[in-house]
Amino acid sequence: AAPPSVATRPRACSMPGRHGGAVPGWEHRVQCSRVRDHFIFSVESTGILPPEELFCEAAKVLMQKAADLAQLLKDAVLGQGGGADE
Repeated sequence: AAPPSVATRPRACSMPGRHGGAVPGWEHRVQCSRVRDHFIFSVESTGILPPEELFCEAAKVLMQKAADLAQLLKDAVLGQGGGADE
């Protein structure tokens, strides 16, 4: 069996499943699908940090904000308050 083909420009591939029906008789030969946990990011910066480091730092900030939100929601459900207003 031949190895699967992969789109060279995945962002340009706008409609999974459409390509196999474009050529009669190829419906069973071509299967286009998306990987659910695969994400493509574009990182723009001023150049002070390399894109890899910038992304890692941004992910850390996002994870901390998610943890803070989770704690606030937990406190609200338990009726403990603890918000900045108190």
